[in-house]
Amino acid sequence: MLAFVLFVAGPALADTTVPTQDLKGLGDPPGLSRYTGSVLLYRNDADYDELRLPVSRPVDKGGEPVAPKVLEARGQRSSLQYLVPPGRSPLEVLRNYQQAYKAQGFETVYECAGPACGASEVSLHGFDLGRLLVPANYASAIGDNSPAACAGGAFVGD
Repeated sequence: MLAFVLFVAGPALADTTVPTQDLKGLGDPPGLSRYTGSVLLYRNDADYDELRLPVSRPVDKGGEPVAPKVLEARGQRSSLQYLVPPGRSPLEVLRNYQQAYKAQGFETVYECAGPACGASEVSLHGFDLGRLLVPANYASAIGDNSPAACAGGAFVGD
């Protein structure tokens, strides 16, 4: 099982130096077509991992988001974050990846936008769905690809 968890970030703040090339030592995994002009900022791989990808709107259970329905995936895993070129919307990038994967035989299992993904629009971790996909320590952390054996998740935002 090969699972990609893909995160796409929009342009950085004006006073921040924006990378124009992949960070040293990073590269795309085999079989992933990068969005044109994107820069790879983060990559984390595991030879074997277990993921629970949310496929339903999260609900609150004791102050924590819990997805009532999940897709369980086991096997090789890559987590990636790309910075996309200025002027490209998160929706444009997401649709590009969806079309590319559909052409390879994949299908979208679950999709949501804005408040439908959870309660807050304040930050990446404010969205309940984002909190389920992106590890809490993510900000400080800066095989087989057949459709039957691959799961993927994407969280895109400005």
